[in-house]
Amino acid sequence: MKKYFLVSILLLLGTMLGTATAQTITGKVTDPSRQPIDGATVVLQTPDSIFVEATITNADGTFLLNH
Repeated sequence: MKKYFLVSILLLLGTMLGTATAQTITGKVTDPSRQPIDGATVVLQTPDSIFVEATITNADGTFLLNH
């Protein structure tokens, strides 16, 4: 029984540590003709529209969000 309890605790800690790590979101913003859009604002928000982070695209239309 102690062995199962210890394994359960280790799995729980592993899960908690895995969700605490930062994630990187990258992408590219283009117009309908697939030309990159420089200076577009990209906003990351929760499903209920709470602001999380924002960035602006580079000259080649790419962006990077570290969350």
